[in-house]
Order: sequence, then structure tokens, then C-alpha cells
Amino acid sequence: MKKTIISTAMVSALFLSMAATAPVAEAQSEKAKSISELMELVRQGKARNSAENRAREKRFRDAKAEQQRLLNEARAARTSAENRSEELETTYATNEDVIAEKTAERDVLLGDLKALFGVIGDASSQAAADFNASITNVQFPGRVDYLSDLT
Repeated sequence: MKKTIISTAMVSALFLSMAATAPVAEAQSEKAKSISELMELVRQGKARNSAENRAREKRFRDAKAEQQRLLNEARAARTSAENRSEELETTYATNEDVIAEKTAERDVLLGDLKALFGVIGDASSQAAADFNASITNVQFPGRVDYLSDLT
């Protein structure tokens, strides 16, 4: 009885394995009628995979080269911007020195006139305040603006 159960189980397993592998065997037999045809299909598959791999590797190398080109461009742009920044800083410092020199030169040339301009500015400010508070401001409204320009 034990042998019958074991042999039945083995037969069942055999049928199940045959049923599971039958579609695969049929598909392979449809594609390849002989071992040589099967070998040819395997070679074609390898060739196709090899071509796909080469194409994928080429795309990868091209993408890597493009990234390197972009990186090089970015580095060159950064270097150019840094050089321009240094030039502008140098020009700015030079211009500040020139402005200080010209201001000192103007102050020397103005000399006593600088004090006179100060007095005129003070007088016009006082006159503008007086005219603004005056009733005549209504009759002559532009006087305050003129005096404000002198201050």
C-alpha cells in the first residue's frame, strides 16, 4: 500500500512537471526544430543583446561626455566671473581714490567760496522759512521753491 501511494505520488508529480514544461517545450520546438537551430537562436539573442549593450554603453559615454562639457563650461564661466569681479573691485578702489583726490582739490579751489556758499545756504533756508510763514506766500507761491533750490 505504501508503495502504491509513493508510486501514485511519483506519477502525479511526473504529470504535473510534464504539464508545466509542455508549453515551454512546445514554444522552443516551434522556434527551433533542431539543436543547430536552437544554437543559432541563442547566438542571435547574444548578438542582439550585445548590440543593445553597445548602444547603451555609447549613450552612457555620450551622456558622461556631455556632463563633463557642461562642467567645464560652468567652471570657465565661474573663472571668468571671478576675474571680472577682481577687475571691478580694482576699478572701484581706483575710482574711490580719484573721487577723494578730486574732492580735496575742489575744497582747495573753493577755499573762501565754500564759506560763502554756506552763508548763502543758511540765509536762503531762513528766508524760505520766513516766506513760507508769510501771508505773501499766497500772492507769490514760487518764492519758497526758488530758495529751497539754493540750500
